Amino acid sequence: MTNSAIALWLSSDQQQIAEELTEYLSTNIQFIGSRNLDTLDSWTNNQGFQTESDLRIFLSRCASENVLPILLDPNSLQNSLNNYLNEINIQAISIGSPSEENIFPSFNSLVQILPLFRLSNGGGQLQDALEGFGEIESISINMTSRSNESNTWSLLIECIDLLNRHLGIPEKVHAVSCRDRGRSNLINEINGPITANLKYPDSRSGSFTIASGSARKFSSVNFYSKQGNLFASESYCIWSTPDGFRDYSEIPKQVTNPNISFAHELGRQIKLTLEKRLRIQEPIRWDEIFCTANALGLSIQTGDAEIVASSNL
Repeated sequence: MTNSAIALWLSSDQQQIAEELTEYLSTNIQFIGSRNLDTLDSWTNNQGFQTESDLRIFLSRCASENVLPILLDPNSLQNSLNNYLNEINIQAISIGSPSEENIFPSFNSLVQILPLFRLSNGGGQLQDALEGFGEIESISINMTSRSNESNTWSLLIECIDLLNRHLGIPEKVHAVSCRDRGRSNLINEINGPITANLKYPDSRSGSFTIASGSARKFSSVNFYSKQGNLFASESYCIWSTPDGFRDYSEIPKQVTNPNISFAHELGRQIKLTLEKRLRIQEPIRWDEIFCTANALGLSIQTGDAEIVASSNL
């Protein structure tokens, strides 16, 4: 059986996003969840949605009813993963360690993280273009969002996931966050904005800047190789060769609306996921995420570059 319905978990300030998403996916929404249902009562009652106020029951119900859970609340994914890990010391997890093998695959099956840059129109075009781009030498990423769309933690996960997919596991991380310098190095307490530089094997490099609380959600990436520069936003991708010529031959020429809303892009990715037409690629590699993020948190605290814990180092 495949998922044909979704359930939305919302924060109290996400009704407008939910309303726009409802117009796009009205027949697919099974029920609504929130810790602040009283602020959404008028809307949920008007729409005739069933509701749930406990996140654990919400996720359990999604599993039992074969419903795809969409955690729109920027803090809900973070909270659910923290609860899922419970007493496990995530800072002690190294890549490939036995402790992560039975944890993260189950979490990947529990929650589908959407929207993701790599699943956007521009991200898909970028993936197609990379097939002829040669060995990647460096990647830089910039991601911003409204505070009710993503938080620093979720932006951090997406950046690390994107970098590590294409460059492997970093050797060192040097990160700066003026708000968090000298505070706890726990990654779930990082507020950002954050700028980080990552050193990968063979002198390859990655960098990113993330900030929540901006005017809109926007992502852009630059890939560099001997074949030139690939730039991509959520809507399009451009290949600039060393002689300055912008080569569109390997990239679809259709450029989508650059001002597409967060809710519309989320709805598009949900709809294609339900129809099994979206290229999900590999699931998020949580062990790599946490090893990199923990080194990043420590670097913010100490002000120095920190080694990424790995069973291979």
